[in-house]
Amino acid sequence: MKTLNKNESSETKREASLNHLEMDFNFQAFYNFVNTKRPSKKFLEWFIGFFEGEGSWISRFDNLSKSNRKELYISIGQKEKNVLLIIKETFGFGTLNPKKANNGNIYWYWTVYSKKDLEILATLFFNNIILLKRQIQFNVWIKKGKSIGMFKSIYYANLNKNNQKQIIKVSLKNGWFSGFIDGEGCFYAKTRQSKKDLSKIGIEQKLTLIQKDTSGYEKIVFEKILLLFKSKSKVYSFSRPKIKNSVYIQIDISSIPSQKILINYLFSYQLRT
Repeated sequence: MKTLNKNESSETKREASLNHLEMDFNFQAFYNFVNTKRPSKKFLEWFIGFFEGEGSWISRFDNLSKSNRKELYISIGQKEKNVLLIIKETFGFGTLNPKKANNGNIYWYWTVYSKKDLEILATLFFNNIILLKRQIQFNVWIKKGKSIGMFKSIYYANLNKNNQKQIIKVSLKNGWFSGFIDGEGCFYAKTRQSKKDLSKIGIEQKLTLIQKDTSGYEKIVFEKILLLFKSKSKVYSFSRPKIKNSVYIQIDISSIPSQKILINYLFSYQLRT
């Protein structure tokens, strides 16, 4: 057995500390910006994952009216009103309104227009977004805001496709994946009867996640998720005929060992929808 000297020991501790920092989300800028409401770190991790699945950064700068009004805002749409109410009450701002879809279903939208509140949320998202396509969308939105004098203290997220720091943040030790499941995940379960022996009934169940793969980076994130849950499954690619130039990726967490890890994780970082 090798004995570490003092220098080696301190170097090992330093590397472990750096790894911890890389894996963690940094909300200090956000906490410095807010005055009253201070959501928990666990909630903020969940919110970023949920927003990456369901949220939108929106800019409307193109001749909306004769006054050429420029609009910048964010919005999350959901069938479940309660989860958006939790978000609104936790942050202490934004509006919550219903909208009837073409199919007759009622969807609820949490929307933030206030310049001050958008500045607060920008500090929350900055360098904490996981998916590359979402980083790109956020940067475009920030650029639009800067063109009208907003986000002076916000720079741009690192768009390096090999940015391991962002991938490392996908972890069983924070709430991002719980929020992402709330936004994008589907749970399936069905019974299956044996054709040879009708008395034997089994159960098939899985968690499925699907994403549009715009850069290849989303596949790396999905591979990391499978690794976390010790799944031997693969990332599947498919296209949708009705949507041109579309490539989607899918993962299924279905094995018993993987499901046990998932259940333990969701006990610590609970779903909210």
